Amino acid sequence: MKSVIRDYFKAERYLNSLLNLSIVKKVPFGKRPSNIGDKTYLEYFREEGVPEKDVRKGMGLKRMKALMDRLGHPYIGQKVLQIAGTSGKGSVSLIAYEILKRMFLSVALYTSPHLTLVMERIKRGDLFISPENFVKYLNLVKKATDDMYENDIYGPPSYHETIFSTALLYFKDEIPDLTIIETGLGWKNDYTKILPSSLVSVITNISFDHMDYLGNTLESIASNKADIISENSMCITGCNEPSLLAIIKEKAMRKNSQLMVIERDFEVNLREENIFDYKSRYGEYRELKLPLTGKHQMINASIAIKAAEEVLQLKGLNLNENTLRCALKEVRIPGRLEVISQNPTIIIDGAHNSAKMEVLYRALTTNFTFHKLIIILGVIEGKDIKVMLEKISILATLIIATLPRVAGRVSVSPRQLVSIVKKCGGKAIIKLDPFDALSYALSIAGEKDLICITGSLYLAGELRTEWVSKEDIISRRSNT
Repeated sequence: MKSVIRDYFKAERYLNSLLNLSIVKKVPFGKRPSNIGDKTYLEYFREEGVPEKDVRKGMGLKRMKALMDRLGHPYIGQKVLQIAGTSGKGSVSLIAYEILKRMFLSVALYTSPHLTLVMERIKRGDLFISPENFVKYLNLVKKATDDMYENDIYGPPSYHETIFSTALLYFKDEIPDLTIIETGLGWKNDYTKILPSSLVSVITNISFDHMDYLGNTLESIASNKADIISENSMCITGCNEPSLLAIIKEKAMRKNSQLMVIERDFEVNLREENIFDYKSRYGEYRELKLPLTGKHQMINASIAIKAAEEVLQLKGLNLNENTLRCALKEVRIPGRLEVISQNPTIIIDGAHNSAKMEVLYRALTTNFTFHKLIIILGVIEGKDIKVMLEKISILATLIIATLPRVAGRVSVSPRQLVSIVKKCGGKAIIKLDPFDALSYALSIAGEKDLICITGSLYLAGELRTEWVSKEDIISRRSNT
């Protein structure tokens, strides 16, 4: 087992080295191809159709295509349900996965980001990919990555591209009936766009997040995410804001694809906490129970049910009500309003944008009781921090600002977080080390208080190791 753990951590260190490389290199850094002549890199890429901003980031789908050429295009033949959206896409992916695998389908799942270990992004059946298989398939990608670093004008694949390619190789050998893919950042220039088409695509909702990449307006974000719609297919959306829905409709029409909209083509009736009704043209189900906290999760569940219904229809199957009820009861999403300990209550929630923070605020005010609320907060750059924090700052007794430790990502300065919290009327202090922040929170919390770890899924996963260690996760999933 020691060798399995050692090899797995070696694989993660390799992935982190790609993150560090992408920080240093802002332009293509492979060898100049023979046909470039006297052209500059910008001239060469402009003629190749790659935007200048993508060139300077060393990005572009052409690099992913170059990697797929080396790996033999492992996505060919895979049937895909692809899920995009600002919030809820991870929950929708997992709920649809639970439903479809219980309908006697062989289902694979790719989600991002992970909570604690990279291998948690890749699932087949009831299990994560084993650490042995993760290392095996990553090493195949690594050979191509190293070759691209030396010989390709686009340079080596990024951290996310490498992990996704590892998953595609694994899924190719596993031959699932369906592969569920959660997109990464937006979709227009996302690495998952390498997939040629989807049986069904989903856009959960549209709100502000990653504005530095997706644009500063909801319309630009909607346009970016709507590019997920495939030709002659179906798209399901939980977005019903008229101006944004119009953008999604226009793209669906342009691609001759059917659009299914919540409250129009399928309905959810929220009865009470964790109980809801669902209705579509295929059936009506009353008093469905979902063991997830928050009304937003019942909306996510309704989108997932609709996606499952449409996938099953394409395979000539109908959703079974008993199967649906059993699947919903089994849904668990670590790191989302997860109660990890009691006395004091400790909640881990990876809310990392304004929409998710609003959901966390509603859950804290409606689903939990406490004397004091102590929040451990760490945020990655690219967020609308003021909007994220304006309600939660007042609700909290104290916010402890800290630095999530994420290779290749820049954290918001704790000093900036404290300043914003105070401007919002809250109280905040700084503890740079996340574990120091946790120790301090525990030292001042009473049994009837609540500690909430939030602001970043990376921070949530890092501190979750106080209760579930990385080594335990690897050992439980190992083939040995």
